[in-house]
Amino acid sequence: MKKAVSIVLSFVILLSAAMPVFAAKGDPDGDGVTTVADALIALRIAAKLISETADDILIMDIDGDGHITVSDALSILRVAAKLAEPFEPDVPKTPREKLISYVYQQGTENNNSFIVPDYYPDYNEYYSIIYSPQTDDINISLLMITSDNVYVIVNLNIEKAFYSLSLGSNIELYGYINPSSFSRNNSLPYSGFTGDSSDLASHLNITRLALIEMLYWFSLYVEANNVGVTIRDFGFNPYYNVKNPRGILLDYIYQYGTADDYFMFVRDNYPNNNQWFSISHNAKADYMNIAIMSIDSNGTYINIMLNLETGFYSLFYGNDTELHGYINPSTFTSSTQIQYTNFIGNSSILPSYLDLTRSGLSLTLDWFKWYLDAYNVGVTIQDFGFTAFN
Repeated sequence: MKKAVSIVLSFVILLSAAMPVFAAKGDPDGDGVTTVADALIALRIAAKLISETADDILIMDIDGDGHITVSDALSILRVAAKLAEPFEPDVPKTPREKLISYVYQQGTENNNSFIVPDYYPDYNEYYSIIYSPQTDDINISLLMITSDNVYVIVNLNIEKAFYSLSLGSNIELYGYINPSSFSRNNSLPYSGFTGDSSDLASHLNITRLALIEMLYWFSLYVEANNVGVTIRDFGFNPYYNVKNPRGILLDYIYQYGTADDYFMFVRDNYPNNNQWFSISHNAKADYMNIAIMSIDSNGTYINIMLNLETGFYSLFYGNDTELHGYINPSTFTSSTQIQYTNFIGNSSILPSYLDLTRSGLSLTLDWFKWYLDAYNVGVTIQDFGFTAFN
């Protein structure tokens, strides 16, 4: 519980923290040279006369133990006295070094770890990247709080692929995942479970969903904040197997798409033709849609969406779902009679809505077929069951 509370507190601390000031190694006053004045600053921090910050550690932690000590001050003094060579600038080279450098620069210290938090209280989700100098581990973490105020923490070492689920202060479940093939569709292997056996299935499900969301968040975060790494750098490619058509298309979406909440979109717009097409993936529910949007003469948005894998379609008129059902991918053509499972609206307009949906689905599939070929995505429309479409 204390660990969970400390993570939440660190989120609040970071929001009020100033942006870091960058300086060269061994030059905390930033005047461009290492002098006795720099050594005195390090000595004052080592003597606890000044509080050390993450930026201070980056600049003055010469021996790399995660803190500024008398030893670091003496090393700086030796350079200032020309008894040692000037410090080589710390330029992160590997993805690991880049991520650790980012965490040091942007994070706050808590319990001998450095934490970069990113939280969404409306969704009850508290994410973080954590680097622990003592163990040299990089973890990503998701904290959630249940209705009865229990802290649920799912933690993942992104290099060792070791995960754990904690409820309150107790680790309930732990194990390893395969970074190159992990997906929501896989069962989650585990090495140990310490809870009630009747809870195992639900705990595995909670953990699997949390890991998916954490990896999705991490992939968006490092891109949005220009960290200089990608999720692939740590073996997650990215959390699905790219050897099958589904994985290839997902890989394309995440390479070329843009994020909007839990969705990643690849868009292709033709406003002159009143047509806006898209391919999307919902990371939370793990489904892929293709869609067409148009605007009627009254300025109302019309959206027709199709789940590529289940054949489930929906017609949205404005913000309302008017019509939905299933099509058979193996037999659907532009002249197929549309079947529906639900219709919300005046029965007199049902035939026109069915015609509109059939036409929209045909246009969308035609566009999707063309797009996959034109952009060399590496899959075909037949890979998703549409064998009769023309």
